Amino acid sequence: MGSTEPTLADSSPEGHAAARDAPAKPRGTAHLLRVVGTHAVLVALGVLLGLYGMFLVPRGPRVDGHVLSAGVAVAVVGNAAGAVLGRVAAGRFGGTAVLIGWLVVGYAGNVSRPNGSVVLPGSGDLAVPAVVFLVAGAIVGVAAAVLRPRRLRIRRSRPGQSNLLER
Repeated sequence: MGSTEPTLADSSPEGHAAARDAPAKPRGTAHLLRVVGTHAVLVALGVLLGLYGMFLVPRGPRVDGHVLSAGVAVAVVGNAAGAVLGRVAAGRFGGTAVLIGWLVVGYAGNVSRPNGSVVLPGSGDLAVPAVVFLVAGAIVGVAAAVLRPRRLRIRRSRPGQSNLLER
């Protein structure tokens, strides 16, 4: 009863101002380890998505001699889902952690080795699926990490009226 801290039940403007102006609680090493660990897991998820998708680029059905690549589907769906998962798990920058891991592996697979071998070829039968894999995966990953959905707000109504949703 003698507490001066605002509670959730305190809906007065003074209570909201006191809660907003209260000093932030210091965060310890446990919080730092949790944040770093979450981002490390998200980067590892991006690396695994990149590796899995890279080796699936030549797989898939052939239509008129062209490959409909399963790797492109993994890049598009995996990067979108990973970015949304990262955003939910780690906040604003969590969605980009998956993309960073995927980009490093995806573009490293496009670099030729001294003996001339490359995972994602830039010429030949698989050139188009390889380029689509890189471009589509990057665009979808960036879009999912940057864009955020609009939130619906419930407008409080007067007694006797129903609550209205507004955008």
